[in-house]
Amino acid sequence: MQLRKPLKSDPLPSERTRPSPFPNFPPQSVIDDFRAWVIETGRPDLWLHHDPSSPPRDAEFDEVLRFVIPESKRADVGRATCPICSPLAPKYYEGSLAWFRGEGVLRAIGHECAKSHFGEAAVARSKFEGQRRRAEDYLLATLPLAGNLKMRARALKPVAAAMDSLRSVLLRAGSKSAWTRIAKLGAGGSLPIEKLEEIHIVDGFGKASSRMEARTVNRVPVDGLSFIIERFLTAAEAHNAVAAAELINTCTAEEALDLVIQLSPRMDDLLDAERLLRSALAAVEQLERKVADARAFLSPANLQRLSDWTLDLRVDAGLVVSFSMQTPFQFKVRSPPREWRTLPVPPELRPAR
Repeated sequence: MQLRKPLKSDPLPSERTRPSPFPNFPPQSVIDDFRAWVIETGRPDLWLHHDPSSPPRDAEFDEVLRFVIPESKRADVGRATCPICSPLAPKYYEGSLAWFRGEGVLRAIGHECAKSHFGEAAVARSKFEGQRRRAEDYLLATLPLAGNLKMRARALKPVAAAMDSLRSVLLRAGSKSAWTRIAKLGAGGSLPIEKLEEIHIVDGFGKASSRMEARTVNRVPVDGLSFIIERFLTAAEAHNAVAAAELINTCTAEEALDLVIQLSPRMDDLLDAERLLRSALAAVEQLERKVADARAFLSPANLQRLSDWTLDLRVDAGLVVSFSMQTPFQFKVRSPPREWRTLPVPPELRPAR
């Protein structure tokens, strides 16, 4: 979104037309628009939905969010005007976007007015209402999409067990220290191939010397190495993900709305429902990411690249991987002086056909 940067010569808020009212607390899209506007322009008092009129002295408000005019904008735009204490003159760099429920309008006000004019109770109330609104929005948006959460979690249990079994064999066939070193080297998505070169140096006194220095001459893309050095049993994580998913009831959008309406007056119950849903969704999604890493590691193309890297004479990997596209669902691992160990790729971890 391209926004024009306002200047000190721009018209004052009082000279603009009154924006449309907000009979309800502003939606997240409006809040995000305000935040982006302040970051981009530094002029909260020129935002499209800002009402520049002075509110009644006893008006109640909900604090939508706090904001700061960026340092980089202050030299160009200066301070913002506050509709409470200085509607015609610059006043503040830090403020709050406030929703005045009685008038149904939004005002960007200075932080001093937000605190002293309305008091700390209003700030606390706005935080409480904001927390309630975020929980309601999350449940309404996510519950109808979480209907297959139990099915997704249950399907991952046999895959997780296969991952643990294969990881255990991998660490015995190679060595834990070698795999850990390889995983650290490839943490950025590629493994280096280095070449030792002699570097000649002449110091300030004219004395010549040389040293051997490793220089990276190539990098081999590699995926899923984190799968090998996972610290915890994936099967245990799958068990926990299933248990969390079992707590979530399948519901339609209409049923989600009914549930939120029922829970909204009971803040503790509403927040508990949000926490349970977030926890279950996070557990299943994290497990799915780990399964994706394992499958990426075991893909034929990745095993071929890993094999080529360990067999390169310039690489001291501490172990060797041997793979052939003729037998794509098995590979061999050896950590000298141990013998080769042939490892089949479990059916649960093979790429979908």
